[in-house]
Amino acid sequence: MHEASQTSGATVVTVNVRLIVPRLQVKVPLLVNIPFGRGWPNARLSPAAGVKLRSRLWTTVASARPGTILIDLSSVLPSTPRAIEPRATARGVHFLEAPVSGGVAGARAATLAVMVGGDTQVLERARPVLRAIGPNIFHVGPVGSGNTVKAINNMMACVNALAMMEGVALGVKAGLDPMTIYEVVKASSGGSKALERIVTAIVPRKFEPGFKVRLMNKDLETFTTIAKELHVPVSFANVAQRYEQMAMAAGLADQDTTVVMTIIERLAAIHQDQSAAIKR
Repeated sequence: MHEASQTSGATVVTVNVRLIVPRLQVKVPLLVNIPFGRGWPNARLSPAAGVKLRSRLWTTVASARPGTILIDLSSVLPSTPRAIEPRATARGVHFLEAPVSGGVAGARAATLAVMVGGDTQVLERARPVLRAIGPNIFHVGPVGSGNTVKAINNMMACVNALAMMEGVALGVKAGLDPMTIYEVVKASSGGSKALERIVTAIVPRKFEPGFKVRLMNKDLETFTTIAKELHVPVSFANVAQRYEQMAMAAGLADQDTTVVMTIIERLAAIHQDQSAAIKR
């Protein structure tokens, strides 16, 4: 029903779902954590690896039968799916972009939010397939819109989480128990999903991914690139990306984004005994 291959650290899965939806062939190239950037590909891939991945994508488009629906779940610059769509259309292949949100836990539980860019009629035909990975399927506009919304979401999530971490760092240095901060803020106007990371990651010092620092840095780069292209002034995204890049410089690129808390602690000169007091 599906086949998977490993290409330069990226998993490429092709799914044939004719057994799920009678008389409908939907091929889904699921490109997980591929660091594409402007054009093809960005500097985080070696030239050889970039050519290999690009070749695989074009091969998938070129080998798809007319009438096939191709769904790309990559999180990339909007220019990438916009470059794929006309080639797919020229072959009579329908193309949708469908970046997702929800992280590793959401993928395992099939509770991802799916942000679809493309033709609405094609989406309705493919919806039964997308429901297999998550119940919240949003049509957000033409191809390119999905990755724009994904970048907006991740920027907002990152900025929110960093605001929480700065608040906790200040509280710890002031002698407060981080769980007290959690309980008070959760019941107050500062509450958010990010607050739960105090309990699940910051207090127990569990920074295994989750959503990796290097991937958040990539998504923030996508957001700021779109902002530059549209001449939209942004500030918080730039500050957030500096934190992610500091974590990468410290060798933490493959840890969960919450590991940035340790960078903030260093910058705030939170002493070792104060950091140890967080973990109870």
